[in-house]
Amino acid sequence: DLKPANVMLGRDGRPRLVDFGLAARLNRAAQGGTPLYMAPEQWRGEPQRAATDVWALGLLLIEMFTGKPALSGTATELRDRFEGPLAAPPTPPPDVTGPIAALLTRCLALDPEARPRAEAVAQALDEVLVSPAVTAGSPFRGLAAFEADQAAHFLGREGETDAAVELLRRGSAVLVTGPSGVGKSSLVLAGILPRLTERGPLEIIRLRPGDRPLNRLANRILPDGGPAERDGLAREIGAEAGRLEVVLLAHAQRARATVVVVVDQLEELFTLSDPAQQGPFARALAAAVHDPGQPIRLVASMRDDHYGRLARVPQLLAALGAPLFVGPMDRVRLRRAFVRPVEARGYRFDDPELVTPLVDALDGSPAALPLMQFCGEQLWEQRNEAQRTLPIAELTRGGGLAGVLQHTAENFMRTLSQSRLDAVRDVCIQLVAADGTRRVLARAQIGDAPARAEALEALIAARLVVARADPDGTDQVVELAHEALVTGWPRLSGWIEGSKAGRAALSEVESVAGYWVDQGRPDRLLWPQGKAQVIQDQLAEVQLQPPADAAAFLARSVIWHRRRQRRRRRLGLLVAGLVLAGILGVHRQMQRQSLALGDVGLFRVEIETFNWDPLTGEVQRAQARPTWRLHQAPDGWWHGDALPPPLPFDVHGDMMEASGPALLVVEGRGEGGADCGPSVIPVQLPGFESRDAPPLLRFTVPTCAASAALTQPVPAGEAMLGGAGEPPLPPDAHAKLAPLRPVFVAGFAIDRHEATNAAYQAFLKAVAPGRFEAPPYGNHQIPKDATHPLSPVTRITAYEAAAFCRWQGKRLPTADEWEKAARGGLVVGAQRNPRPERSMPNGGPLIEVDPPRNARLATAPTDDVSPYGVVGMASNVWEWVATPSFDDDPHWWQLRGGGWTAKNATERSLLHRNPRHINDRYFDAGVRCLVPEPALAPGRATR
Repeated sequence: DLKPANVMLGRDGRPRLVDFGLAARLNRAAQGGTPLYMAPEQWRGEPQRAATDVWALGLLLIEMFTGKPALSGTATELRDRFEGPLAAPPTPPPDVTGPIAALLTRCLALDPEARPRAEAVAQALDEVLVSPAVTAGSPFRGLAAFEADQAAHFLGREGETDAAVELLRRGSAVLVTGPSGVGKSSLVLAGILPRLTERGPLEIIRLRPGDRPLNRLANRILPDGGPAERDGLAREIGAEAGRLEVVLLAHAQRARATVVVVVDQLEELFTLSDPAQQGPFARALAAAVHDPGQPIRLVASMRDDHYGRLARVPQLLAALGAPLFVGPMDRVRLRRAFVRPVEARGYRFDDPELVTPLVDALDGSPAALPLMQFCGEQLWEQRNEAQRTLPIAELTRGGGLAGVLQHTAENFMRTLSQSRLDAVRDVCIQLVAADGTRRVLARAQIGDAPARAEALEALIAARLVVARADPDGTDQVVELAHEALVTGWPRLSGWIEGSKAGRAALSEVESVAGYWVDQGRPDRLLWPQGKAQVIQDQLAEVQLQPPADAAAFLARSVIWHRRRQRRRRRLGLLVAGLVLAGILGVHRQMQRQSLALGDVGLFRVEIETFNWDPLTGEVQRAQARPTWRLHQAPDGWWHGDALPPPLPFDVHGDMMEASGPALLVVEGRGEGGADCGPSVIPVQLPGFESRDAPPLLRFTVPTCAASAALTQPVPAGEAMLGGAGEPPLPPDAHAKLAPLRPVFVAGFAIDRHEATNAAYQAFLKAVAPGRFEAPPYGNHQIPKDATHPLSPVTRITAYEAAAFCRWQGKRLPTADEWEKAARGGLVVGAQRNPRPERSMPNGGPLIEVDPPRNARLATAPTDDVSPYGVVGMASNVWEWVATPSFDDDPHWWQLRGGGWTAKNATERSLLHRNPRHINDRYFDAGVRCLVPEPALAPGRATR
């Protein structure tokens, strides 16, 4: 029922339709409405359609122009007017002409089929009413982000802006996320903030986290404060989360405005910030925006590939809520953003037909908008003022929009001498991080060599590098003008590819050297000479000059360790001369002292093999003749890494070696000593005190047949992994999903069922007692039957899950292997997979899980079966997979498959990647193991 009474003007100045009473009716032929705004087909009793609302919109527009309804009369008079043979539509007011008058005439056509679609009406109004304001300077921004004063030229993101403002109307925070280069910062600065200004005055506190986010925040709150005052505020905010809210409320009251904290590039909190400040900064922000009624708002932007890291700061993740995902602009919006600013200045392109192929070439590219803006800026500088045209034909001949960036950079390169070119190369490489993304560096970090300083200034003048004041106001920072330079400039791409090892080495030494300087340059933090020399060689190989602090750290490390070695050699010669005469007489005593000092023990090893039922855990002794050996146990080895070097002694029979952690590797578990992959058990070797009574270390391991029992083969081949799935998951889940892509996955066999409590108890008995503990179920937050022997084992860490699998001669699946087993490959059983992108469990309806007291009710699918016959991959419990959740932190792995606590369809899906710390226990997380090679035939073990 579209009429003036149902259109409300919000505080943000945007109209909203608030009455959907008629829209909710399912009977399309139902009549009803307000007579003055009813369409002819409504009076005739015909079915209503979208065109009916277009008629009402036309009447509303006329009323907005004239201040009175377009129609008049009683309901009977209006019925007679539109039911009779002489029906005539209302006409536009006399003073409304041109495109608007033509649009009104089409909206008020008597024939519904002659009226335009709602999308066409919106586009026509947009073309007439939304015109960029004419301001001085170029209407394009090049590779730089739009700022608030360029809001009139920021076009194409109206939908995202509306969504963000609506989120801030209902809540206190919004997180804008999307691919690098898609225009997140421009959306915040030139879209969201100007719209918020329409609702009332704002006091904007804008920052990037950088290396010390608490200090940066304090500096922005107190721009005129002294260093001591700023540092004191930073400490207060970090020590007490609620302190920031108090400070911002006082700020808002003084300014009589809403305080908006803008955190641009929030990913820096995890990539650059001091770890000691990460948590306090995140908690302070979360506490500051806990109450939507307060005049405090938080607007943050973040690259989507870093979004999962917010799991490390759960308070901030909860405060930000569902992210606003910003995808690449489509061709319609790209064209508008390119053409409209030109038309607003009274210019045109010299060949308008060339706009479409140029826009189409960038459709879907995350960097399309900045490339378009950069191209527009170049064209504007070459405009023909006499003919008021922009030379797009020349641009097309030069390689199109994507070629503009490359050509500009290469033209700049051609102006350089060889020595200057080398310096430019060094600076550009230094501005690219080890992971291939841009780095923000203080100008001083580039180095104080004259050649580098000149190269940096030349890059800034060419607008390939951006220099700006640090938000702290204490330094100037520089960075490449846009991520598109890293991927779209072949020369730089070649430099990057050829300097991978050098850039990684440079990043490492810069980080360590920075800490060394902060701590007062102590010798205890210096690297061993060998390490320092390797880094120096890697840098020299690609001709990278480290900054002054890093160079000093490397030089000091080499010199200090050379001096130390010389002192040791002199001392060793002196001692040797003094004690040589007494060595022969005390050889036996020294040998025993050496054993004691090394804590070298003596022990025996006994291995038994068994067959079993993996569900019930019932075991039966088997005849096999396995062999075994011991390996060193480096920290963190549990999930399937290549075995470390063996320990240097004979591993058969009695043996001696220093006490400590080791890996017992058992092979030949098949019939007649056949091998099917090693069983690996972490062990603790006894020390010197065991030599007088060597202990027996007894272990039981499964045979090859036992390892293969109840596994399901998954043949090698391609599978469609990632994506939003089919049916597609809700848009708010897309930021947490991997991109859709075909992936070749090698063959394997995977457990048909999740590991049971009974099977895990068998594992605990088979390995050294006390090495692993039983799952601490307790009496809360678990279903009443969670401890049943045939229920899936839960509350085990990723380490324990991996050890359980390795004991069986298996390993944890990777995320790709797990997902293929759940979805199926493109071909299953010699036939095409009908649902290669399935997202949700197969099987029957959800059932309620009987929860313990005070736990929330949960549901789970009952009988999900994958195309390969693997059971319950999206049902009972989450399952550990050996794939890190974050590229730079190996201690956070993924849980997959959704547990009985899954609270929505997204969490129950096959695609949700649930980041969890490897040492944490979850009452709904278990394990399923995998055999890397599919040669083992599936089936029950023999009894």
